[in-house]
Amino acid sequence: LSVGHRRRCPILRVGVGLSVEHSIGSRDALQRPRRRSDEPNPQWTIRAAVGILLDRGHDSRGARAGKLRDPTKDSCVTSELVIVDVRRRSAGSENDVEFLKSRRLYKALSLLTAMRAGIPAPPSLLLLAAKEDAINDVIAKWGLPVMVRVDFSSRPHAKALGGIPLQSHASVMKVCRSILADGCYPLLHPHISRFDDVYSAGIGVLEDNSEVHIEVVGPGFDASDLRLGEVVPHERLTVAPLTLRVLGRDSITAENYSRARERRLAKISRLLEYEAYVQRRGSLLPSLESLPVHQAKGDHDLPSVPAGYAPLPPELLSSLLGITARVCTELVPELPVTKQLVASLSYVADRGWVFWDAYGSWYDR
Repeated sequence: LSVGHRRRCPILRVGVGLSVEHSIGSRDALQRPRRRSDEPNPQWTIRAAVGILLDRGHDSRGARAGKLRDPTKDSCVTSELVIVDVRRRSAGSENDVEFLKSRRLYKALSLLTAMRAGIPAPPSLLLLAAKEDAINDVIAKWGLPVMVRVDFSSRPHAKALGGIPLQSHASVMKVCRSILADGCYPLLHPHISRFDDVYSAGIGVLEDNSEVHIEVVGPGFDASDLRLGEVVPHERLTVAPLTLRVLGRDSITAENYSRARERRLAKISRLLEYEAYVQRRGSLLPSLESLPVHQAKGDHDLPSVPAGYAPLPPELLSSLLGITARVCTELVPELPVTKQLVASLSYVADRGWVFWDAYGSWYDR
């Protein structure tokens, strides 16, 4: 039992234990099936709360081998978002929430809101001006490479593709200045390689909180594949937000996965070429289409994409459902109203679940 404060109003937070019975079993078609009597029906308990996430402890270093980590103990939980302008530098205050809302910087706003709600998110620096001292500070703290993403108050005609590692101080400065010159804002994080994602998920919450739809892709893919609609989700779940009961679950067919894998391998080649392009040119592109396929010297030079998809194991699903509870109770009320809000996350070995951002109909502002 604890008392917190938000928007100057006291909030009484009470932990509530919820027992969730869930049926699992992969499917050969993307349908919402009913459980057959011969399918496995394991049970586990998810300890959820009104605004509080309590999950079982795991170790993610062996995630592919089934050893998982407690996402609530990840260093991302204590992350902060630092906002730097010509005359201001601040980190995570209530004033920052209102400032980001007024500037319609919704990617940064969703990160800050997630951090305040205890959802694991990476340390972040939002640059509203090219302040070299601020960049020097994060490079000294995080090391190189640094990941760059893009936020904006008004969506540009051709938004640049972020999530790219910048390998030197010079490339960080050059890319940040290029983003600012385009009327957008650099958002920097410690580099977390998209090729290290074990699973990535999009948690979709309807405006009336009646249902939650979760889409998942597996190893070798990343959150952008879901966000950009570039692949058929490898797994889909429908969840009752109040009880966290899984109402439906299905998996991609082997045929559809094989096609998605081929497209993903081609995209990986272009992403590697894009990373090299950004280091050379010091600017981002809105699309990968103009880039040649990366010429790998051998199979070991390319990140691997498994030949098949293994559904989320129970431990990872339980921790994802715990985060889903916080998205519904803590994140949705703090962001602009939208018919559907989607929270984007990845599960990364040695880190646990990482929240990237949330988006809704206001994304095309």
